[in-house]
Amino acid sequence: KNLAKTYVARYDFNNAFLSGNEALSLANTLKNDTLVAESYLYIGNSLGYKNQKIQAFRNFLMAKDMAVKIGDPRLLRKCYAQLYSFYYYNKLYDEALDSKRKEGRTILEISPVDSTALMWVQYDLHSIEVSQKKGTLNEQSVKAVIDFAIRTGNNRLKTWEFALYRRHLLELDDIKKLHRFFIRTYPDDFRQLSDIDPGMYCRLKAFFAEYE
Repeated sequence: KNLAKTYVARYDFNNAFLSGNEALSLANTLKNDTLVAESYLYIGNSLGYKNQKIQAFRNFLMAKDMAVKIGDPRLLRKCYAQLYSFYYYNKLYDEALDSKRKEGRTILEISPVDSTALMWVQYDLHSIEVSQKKGTLNEQSVKAVIDFAIRTGNNRLKTWEFALYRRHLLELDDIKKLHRFFIRTYPDDFRQLSDIDPGMYCRLKAFFAEYE
């Protein structure tokens, strides 16, 4: 199983597929349903990257059905996360939204509840909304994620959420809201952008100068 995971990380999807099938064979011999389901996820992952989408989807569904049968919320969470990725990257946004919400509900069933994982779920939900281009992203929800990230020192989550909301407002050409968000609400983080992404920082400074 770990070999399959490593091969996927190295973009060696043929060997990932082979290792996933070897893991599945061993898991069946051990009669370990949890390992069987995880093997299906790795096989599906490798097939998805090989652009064999129907076969990949079947493996994800088999893993999810087995996780439901076992009643293991941690395993079920992995399945919903994988289904979300599959739907999202194939632009099936309604299905991606449903899978991500189910993942969030599953996280709440695991004690202790992982608050950071819940915030990443919220980030993914925001990503779907931005990709749908409906212009409905809730600023208070975005601020909740950013404030959590600042409070807990999670720079990766903070950076990604800022970038997502920035992209959303730029696509809407809503410079007024962008100006208020960065200049009034998060001025220190806006200044930090000059080190993280100087090109974007200068672009925003130009927009703000024009707006002002």
